[in-house]
Parts: sequence; C-alpha cells; structure tokens
Amino acid sequence: MRIIYLDVLAAVNLAMDYLLLAATARFSGIYCTRLRLFCGAATGAGYAVLSCLPGLGILSLLPAKALAGFMMARICFGARRLAELVRLTLLFLLVSCAAAGGALALGKISDAAFLAGGGYYIDVPFRVVVVAAAGCWVLAGLLLRNTMRPQAAARIHLDFAGHTADFSLLVDSGNELCDPVSGKPALVLDKRAAARILPVEAAVVLAGLQADNAPAVLSALPANYRAYFQLVPYHALGKSGGLLLAFRPAKALRDGKPWQGLAAISPQQIANGQYEGLIGL
Repeated sequence: MRIIYLDVLAAVNLAMDYLLLAATARFSGIYCTRLRLFCGAATGAGYAVLSCLPGLGILSLLPAKALAGFMMARICFGARRLAELVRLTLLFLLVSCAAAGGALALGKISDAAFLAGGGYYIDVPFRVVVVAAAGCWVLAGLLLRNTMRPQAAARIHLDFAGHTADFSLLVDSGNELCDPVSGKPALVLDKRAAARILPVEAAVVLAGLQADNAPAVLSALPANYRAYFQLVPYHALGKSGGLLLAFRPAKALRDGKPWQGLAAISPQQIANGQYEGLIGL
C-alpha cells in the first residue's frame, strides 16, 4: 500500500504548478504577476490534495482535471473573454501533459512513482531530487543557450481613479501615437482591457465605443471623469485618420520603471487578441 503525505503532496504541486503556469505565461506572451501565479498554483495544489482523499477519486478523471486547469488559468490570467481563457487553459494543459509525460518516463527509469491522483508526488529521497534538478538545469542551459528570444512584450502597470491593473502590451516600433499638445507618447489598450482599470460608470459607457464614435463616447462619460479623458488623432495604414479616446493615468510603470504618457483606447482587438494593447519603443 502506497503511503502519501499530504504536506509533501501540497508542497510539490504548489512548486510544480507555479512553474507550469509561469511557462504558460511565457509561451503565451501574457504578463502575470507573481501573486497571481502563486494563487493559481495554490488552487492546483488544493485540487491535487483533494483528488487523493478517500472517496474523491473522481477528481482524477480528465473532465475534472480540465475544469481545475480552467480555474487555475482564470485565477492566474484574470478576467478575459471565454475563448481566450479556453485557449490559455489548453496551453496550460499541454504544458502540464509534457511535464506529466516526463514524470512518467522518469518513473519508468527509476522505478519510482512521481504521480498521485490528479497531481505530482516525489516518492524518492530529497537528495536525488536536488541532484536531478541541478542536472536538468545544466543540461537545459547547454542545449537552449542563445535559442530563447525575448518576447516582444512590455509589462505595463497603470493607476487610474483608485483602480490598478497590469497589462501585457505588444512592443510596436511603428506606434508613434502621441499627445498632439504635449508630445507625450500614448500606448493603446483594447477596450476590453481598458475596462479593467476604469470605474464601472466609465466602463459601461466605454462598452459602446466604435471606430467612429469616440467624440460621442467622450461626451457621454460621467462629468467627474470626463476631465481626465481627451481625443487623440491617429493615422493608420489604409485609413486617412480618425480619433481615439484616451485617458491620463495617475501613475504608469513600464517593466517596473516610471513611464509618462496617455493610454488610448482602441475599439478593436490588438494582434487578434494575443495582446491587451501595444506600445512604442
């Protein structure tokens, strides 16, 4: 009879799920805070413990694993469109399957068990784990040296009207959007991403933003917020020009460093929804 220690099970899955979620975020190009990664991993660790309890073996079945993966992706990557959450969940499950396959292969080689219920379990001496981890680190460094290219994404933190949010923006060297008066640069958020940082009263009005009605939306904003918004002219390939609604954040950080500029709002998705917006160099 195999004995499983729940504290070991929880600790191992907390670490494994944190790494798997971090890998998913890296592959998808979406920025995710360490706190969200930890909360998502803690959810996965809780699921792994529950799946090993007597009478809860049903949690080890594939539908339950998929649901747990969806919950972890939702916690980790925040509120997003259902299609995007499903895509991120599938990516996370794919990464997890690769890790589980490695665990099974290692188990066959070492004649030890590395899986338990719906999670991972290390049933070998800790010193073996340390040596194996160090060996994998060195091997990965040798095989993958100079092969990983940095993601063309910027991590942006914005504060506005008492709300804060983090975004993953595509770095676009062709984005020269700026405030026509001050000359300060302007990043662009799609309207769904912008709604995460705007007060509810402003976000409701923003939902009606279209390609040609920015002035009307500006006029419809609550008076106490309207002073923080303005219109920014823009030109795009194949279009003579137009106006974007933009707001002035109280604070902005780009990759952890202070950034000053406007946040314009696009009614269309950026890069087919792969990013929450774009920013210039």
